Amino acid sequence: MKQNETSSYERLCNRMAELFVERFSSIVDGNCRSIIENVFPHQNMDGVVFGGSNALTTAMVASGRGYGIPVWFTMNRGNEIGVSVKAGERSVPIVNYNTSFYEKETGKRVSDMSQEDYDRLTDEEKNKYEKRRYLRYYPEFNITQTDFAEVYPEEYSRLVEFFGYDVRTKADFDMLDKLVKEDNWLCPIVESAEVGTAVYSESSDIIRIPAKARFVDEHDYYSSLLHAMARATGSEMRLDRVGSRKAVIDSLPGAMGAQCAEALVCELAAATAGAAIGFSPDLSDSSARFLKSWIGYIQAEPSVIYMLVTEASRSADMMLDGIGIKREKGLNLTEILSDVDKAVEARKKHEERKQKGAKTSHGNKRFKGVKASGASRKIKGSKSI
Repeated sequence: MKQNETSSYERLCNRMAELFVERFSSIVDGNCRSIIENVFPHQNMDGVVFGGSNALTTAMVASGRGYGIPVWFTMNRGNEIGVSVKAGERSVPIVNYNTSFYEKETGKRVSDMSQEDYDRLTDEEKNKYEKRRYLRYYPEFNITQTDFAEVYPEEYSRLVEFFGYDVRTKADFDMLDKLVKEDNWLCPIVESAEVGTAVYSESSDIIRIPAKARFVDEHDYYSSLLHAMARATGSEMRLDRVGSRKAVIDSLPGAMGAQCAEALVCELAAATAGAAIGFSPDLSDSSARFLKSWIGYIQAEPSVIYMLVTEASRSADMMLDGIGIKREKGLNLTEILSDVDKAVEARKKHEERKQKGAKTSHGNKRFKGVKASGASRKIKGSKSI
């Protein structure tokens, strides 16, 4: 990994560590019982719903800071519609991977080859190329962190109305009940009087759960079920967190043990999958014992959280695929603003600034050491990663 990429990865890990420590500390202080409470799928301006670690991180941060609208965008996208980030606000890293292909013989990058092009090649043809993945992240802000409500009051009211809900009544529990009733998931889920809470047995590959009436309430029942489902995804026949994927756990820096790491993966996976269903599972009593340890490990070695969040995201995706939940497109804010006069004018001015900046930058290339006056500027008072 190149030096600049290493430093970028370290900045990403440090920022994610700050966000997760902030949330876990709030739970330790008794301010909440759930990692994620804001259960709407989070998305960008174009209605593309976040997946993987981005789904988890944005929902968790929004829960902790009370962001009621799950829409995020970069400063540049905000500039396009004439919206500014409020002073003092900090961004959340949205992670993406870019894939490039190189000729093995020459080492040259094949700029016009996409993943789809590569997939269509024969095995012999594929052997001529090397595929490289590059981690990239983009600092994005929640719409609540901007002056969008002041610039577009009517459109903001529409967003509030669209995303308004009661967390406790939004969830569709029928789909989870159906899994238990019809025994139709990645592994059998059966009711049992022999257990006190939902338990996954890897030896038999079965989740056993007491009857719903034996739990304090439905919330406790479904929280327990999701935790057990998350643990089942780590079995040898699935993500194999105790086998081939165990190398991830074993390679964790610091003193975080496998049991502690697995508990965190399952809690994050259950929270992410629950949010997609419309449900906010409580932290299990057993995991609550690890909270302070989690905080200590993450603060000592920030890379721990990125590695475990990646594992949890894989687990949550598998849980949702097994349930049959697919990501649907969200609310397209770009379309809503397409005919709004203020947005049209802002986009026009933004494009003019870009063109002016491009011309200035091009003209300055002949003068060594002179910076382009049209370079993008950071919004005063706002903070990136």
